[in-house]
Amino acid sequence: MTAEEYVSLFTGERLRWEAVGNVFAVAGRALVATPGDDPLFIESNLPAHSTLLSQISEASDICLSFCTRASCSNELLVSLQVNDLMLKTQQHGDSSYQAWRRLGDLSATVYFSGLHNHGQEDDSDPVFLAQLKRGCFATAFYVDKCVATFLGRPPLLNYRHCSLVPPLDLSDDVIVGDSSSLADAIEELAPDGWDPQGRAHRTSLVRIRLLLAVFKAKVVESTAAPYNQKTLPNAK
Repeated sequence: MTAEEYVSLFTGERLRWEAVGNVFAVAGRALVATPGDDPLFIESNLPAHSTLLSQISEASDICLSFCTRASCSNELLVSLQVNDLMLKTQQHGDSSYQAWRRLGDLSATVYFSGLHNHGQEDDSDPVFLAQLKRGCFATAFYVDKCVATFLGRPPLLNYRHCSLVPPLDLSDDVIVGDSSSLADAIEELAPDGWDPQGRAHRTSLVRIRLLLAVFKAKVVESTAAPYNQKTLPNAK
């Protein structure tokens, strides 16, 4: 399966709610970063900034509810949940219940879909799809650790139960390109998966964030409540 064939599975006549929801969630995140006095709002007939943000957030919620009813867990849903979670943190705050509930749903989807164990290449997946799944997990893992360290709450994705293999340090054009060029690019990478020429790609940031997330996970674990056998109930 090629990247074009993969995209055709959730666009066009096969348009899926995960793809629609991602559009709304990403648009909402962009809207949060857009000031209310931007010419876009002044020179057009768009609703007020706060009204439009509420409408987009609600649309993302509706798409997520459709996906939940379908009970179909995949990397597209993980991507939607990550983007919607980021939207909720920007809209309601990092410590809000809305954001925390979204994080719980995200961790459940990661575990249920098996992305937490997708560290090694799966023969049933083409290389580009395996890299996409790695990136989805790495992003979800990073977001979970950011919330845990910022709010002092326990992380929901335990690093001891996850395969912490980052995506390869390749550009998106190479990953979705032809298989021969992709194979050549992989051969040129360093043994640890980094670009030996030091070029910055989108996946470079994903890899760095995963490394930071692992460090944060270990810090959170070291600051957890000490194990005290005397306070534990004994089974009789």
